[in-house]
Amino acid sequence: MAPGDIELDRFTLVQPDVFVLPLVDGRRPRTAEEIGHPLLFIEVLSPSTARYDRVVKRGRYQRYGVEYWIVDLDARLLERWLPQAEQPFIQTETVRWEPSAEAVLEINLVALFEDALGAP
Repeated sequence: MAPGDIELDRFTLVQPDVFVLPLVDGRRPRTAEEIGHPLLFIEVLSPSTARYDRVVKRGRYQRYGVEYWIVDLDARLLERWLPQAEQPFIQTETVRWEPSAEAVLEINLVALFEDALGAP
């Protein structure tokens, strides 16, 4: 989780709210040199950053080939952007992410938003 810098290339340093990196020999990367290609970036929208997150960061992350999730607390939804997608998959109930056959993450978004924000 942030704060944590990820260098996409020698000119681009990003700091997503949450990010997932591949393991190195079964453990978390210890150095910047060990960080491989990021698997997932997540940003939580705020009124001051919404346009930047949806336009600038999305374009940057897609060009780099990273799946990107935008969490919209006001709308209680998740925009799921795949690297080559022209439109997001809008998730309101659950999101299931399978970066590999051994790793599966499923999040009940309804419960998550209710826990974080209370009943709608």
